[in-house]
Amino acid sequence: MKLLKIERPATKNAQIARILFMVMTVLFAVYMCLLCYNDARQAMSEVKITPDAGYIMVYTGITPTGLLYILFFAFYSIAAVAILLLCLCCTPVTSGIAFALSVGGALFALLINTAVSEYMVCKYNIFFFLHHNDIGTNFVYLKPALVALTIAAATYFLIARLMAHKKESVQSTE
Repeated sequence: MKLLKIERPATKNAQIARILFMVMTVLFAVYMCLLCYNDARQAMSEVKITPDAGYIMVYTGITPTGLLYILFFAFYSIAAVAILLLCLCCTPVTSGIAFALSVGGALFALLINTAVSEYMVCKYNIFFFLHHNDIGTNFVYLKPALVALTIAAATYFLIARLMAHKKESVQSTE
């Protein structure tokens, strides 16, 4: 007995939609997990200024805000795995559940107070093509753009899957 029955969508459009949706889900989940991890670390530490070393971050312990960001991290990582498994089942019900999880998580991401620390961006030179003055202005648009792309991919996946299901059911009755 198989635990997970992996099905291949009948139409090419549904196959493309599933791949696009799965890739977008992984990208969005990784991005949100990184933001939640960074915010949890900042909430559980404080900056101490020393005369010789500049400043260092010292771990202060688990705070309620840090615990909340850890829970957000767990939500996005578990939801991403669940969405990927639901996409592989490829039934209309699992597609609807994956759509609801994705759209709900994307809209919830707009409510979370997450921002990438400029210190981490500058230290590891993550966005080498941006100057340090541009980080505060251009980077603001990344999360809303990812949210919009995730919702668009989820909607495309659900519509393509429902159209493929309708086509399959019409062919089976003939």
